[in-house]
Amino acid sequence: MTTAPQSAHQPEPLWQPGPDRIAGAQVTRFHTWAAAHHGAPAPTPGDPARSYADLHHWSVRDLPAFWQATAEWFDVRFATPYETVLADRTMPGARWFPGATLNYAEHALRAAEDPARADAPALLHVDETHEPTPVTWTELRAQVGSLAAELRRLGVRPGDRVSAYVPNIPQAVVALLATAAVGAVWTSCAPDFGARSVLDRFQQIEPVVLFTVDGYHYGGKEHDRRDTVAELRNELPTLRAVVHIPLLGTPAPEGAVNWSDLTSNDIEPVFEQVPFDHPLWVLYSSGTTGLPKAIVQSQGGILLEHLKQTGLHCDLGPDDRFFWYTSTGWMMWNFLVAGLLVGSTIVLYDGSPGHPDISAQWRVAETTRATVFGTSAAYVMACRKAGIHPARDLDLSAITCVATTGSPLPPDGFRWLHDCFAEGGTDLWTASVSGGTDVCSCFAGAVPTLPVHIGELQAPCLGTDLQAWDPQGKPVIDEVGELVVTNPMPSMPTRFWNDPDGTRYHDSYFDMYPGVWRHGDWITVTPAAASSSTAAPTPPSTAKASGWAPPTSTRRSNGSPRSASPSSSAWNSPTAATGCRSSSTSPPAPLSTTPSATASSAPSANSSPRGTSPTTSSKPPASRTPSPASASRSRSNASSRAPPRQGRQSRLRRQPRTAPLLRAGGPRPRHRPYAVSPPGAGPPKARTASGPAPGRIVRPLDYSQ
Repeated sequence: MTTAPQSAHQPEPLWQPGPDRIAGAQVTRFHTWAAAHHGAPAPTPGDPARSYADLHHWSVRDLPAFWQATAEWFDVRFATPYETVLADRTMPGARWFPGATLNYAEHALRAAEDPARADAPALLHVDETHEPTPVTWTELRAQVGSLAAELRRLGVRPGDRVSAYVPNIPQAVVALLATAAVGAVWTSCAPDFGARSVLDRFQQIEPVVLFTVDGYHYGGKEHDRRDTVAELRNELPTLRAVVHIPLLGTPAPEGAVNWSDLTSNDIEPVFEQVPFDHPLWVLYSSGTTGLPKAIVQSQGGILLEHLKQTGLHCDLGPDDRFFWYTSTGWMMWNFLVAGLLVGSTIVLYDGSPGHPDISAQWRVAETTRATVFGTSAAYVMACRKAGIHPARDLDLSAITCVATTGSPLPPDGFRWLHDCFAEGGTDLWTASVSGGTDVCSCFAGAVPTLPVHIGELQAPCLGTDLQAWDPQGKPVIDEVGELVVTNPMPSMPTRFWNDPDGTRYHDSYFDMYPGVWRHGDWITVTPAAASSSTAAPTPPSTAKASGWAPPTSTRRSNGSPRSASPSSSAWNSPTAATGCRSSSTSPPAPLSTTPSATASSAPSANSSPRGTSPTTSSKPPASRTPSPASASRSRSNASSRAPPRQGRQSRLRRQPRTAPLLRAGGPRPRHRPYAVSPPGAGPPKARTASGPAPGRIVRPLDYSQ
């Protein structure tokens, strides 16, 4: 491990990248290039922390320059040029790259155009036999071309919805990319969802095609889903075609088309060039306070955001193999597919995380030679509790980064991962990340050029500006506040489906603070030592620096915070989709081999997919209701708010809930809160049962000069 001298007030990092890794990181090269071509501040030699802070400051201060630089760096192919980068930064309603047309699938398949990569694996599929089955770039491109042509023959046109009830298999990736190639809108649920949960989602968007499996394997057993598929077909009257994928070897039911009949032709894909804000897919909120919110995200917005995240933050490239344990009902599956955008091989594991034993995910990483491995904090802690030594007992030498999400990774999890890989001779980068289904991305997390401190997320992501606000819309320090984003992001939802006047969308994010994204998490910013500088740059989130201001017309709040945000926080898992009523759903837990798939139309609040466990909740802060004055705040007042970080450092600590488990039918609490403690404050003190326990921390970016 490479470490640097630490001052008395600064805790020593668990891991710190060496000079070669910093120099070779794509974010370093991007920074140098953006400084030369787009006005970014020049990197500070020998000071990666200063360099990243300056880059981040520029990325949120000058949104058009940053996102234009991102598009150019990753060679985004605009079939028709854009008129401007950001025509309107009002939230909701920001308009990105008007006039531009492009296609997400075209970018995901670009590696197939390189003769040197054509026969390399684009996908590695692994089931519970743990024997990888490759799909080359050439094969993937041909299957997408064939299926896209057949979808067009079936009458699928741009804007039509295509649904899938499939597990994490290559056919799911092919179907997604073929749908995007046509310009249709993708949506999916995992086959461990019950029929009612699926219909609550799919009936809203009225799909014209349904991809289905006859069943799946999990925990060493077959699970037949044909009855559920029959119910879906009966309850979705808009279907023009049903495509049968025989994972259990059964014949296609009457009226269904075999998968092989649609993908056997060797046809070059034709990519429909669609507007930047054309819908790519629909993701869903948990649905615990009514029908799940159908969250629409755009082709261009997701393309840019995922290129940024996979390339600059995860540091993925053509030599990497990207494995994240997930399902098609969780946004992390969509993010996993994004590895194709930067030419990485993605690993698709369809099976139990604990079959035949707790080391299952590590064995998948070993057999596929994964370089970046994503999993849940719960899995890491279960492995630690089981006393296994995966890096000693398996060949995990290819892994350079283990990323976790879904719930806070406790300090002991950081230490266990580091020590486990150290005994195997690997200098491991541990990246704990946090974001949301709402943006299908990350607000804070992995930065390959910064050190890792125990229990902390490394930094806010580029292009994302987080602040803590009180109910009156003022930045707060050293007290619980709302996590807000004061400038638009390209991957923010363009709208909710079946929300023609935007009321539901507005009320979900913008009702409390007009013109400002309120995510539904709590944060506490605790002041640390003030900067020695006598002056600090104008923070990027102010109207003066960024040009941002909320819309002129605002709506008054109803006087109470929303009871549930459009999605559970921390990149929520499929848990809520099957009825687990929890404030902090997490990815499938590691040990259970008993699936919870059921055709029941009323899943229990304590049920969860593939053994996932409900999590806990706590009471919100005492004051949560905005005043009438704050709810109707004018543009001028909102744009003059001063953010809490001038000349200061802070860390953002994620806090899990500590109250008893919810019972079936109970209300869904608000998202998990965050808190911030100063650098050098030492281990957080234990909290009482009435308050949240410490969890994730995002290290600060010191913008002082």
